[in-house]
Amino acid sequence: FRRFGGNLLILGAAVAFMIYGILSSDRQQRLQITPLALTYSFVLVTMILCIPFAIFEIIRWPLDPSGIRASHILATIGTGLLGTAIFYMAYQKAIQLASEVTASLFTYLQPIATIIFAVILVGEAITLPFVIGGTLAVIGAGMATNKT
Repeated sequence: FRRFGGNLLILGAAVAFMIYGILSSDRQQRLQITPLALTYSFVLVTMILCIPFAIFEIIRWPLDPSGIRASHILATIGTGLLGTAIFYMAYQKAIQLASEVTASLFTYLQPIATIIFAVILVGEAITLPFVIGGTLAVIGAGMATNKT
């Protein structure tokens, strides 16, 4: 059941992201909201909704600040700015300029950007599975945008 439950969570996340894309497009067109304002609202609401879970986790597993290193802080900032803020800004801009379907192709390319920044910021190694997966992601995104 644990694997099935995990698969259900992944399916739920995919459906939620689809709804997010559709609602984003609607809000941008109907209310004339900019991609920056929409991204800010998304991040703010997400942060507020995560607070109860963060409190629960801190109570259950108390934080030991002595284990926090500068590299941890740098990785957190990098993930927040590059992996979240810039990705969602680009996603909203793609929705504004094209469509939800075109913008959804960003999700295929996000892992590629993530590994590039991981190599630069924390010295991760590029592995064969990443090269294969990245190649398949680029091919898939290209095939999805091909108007044949």
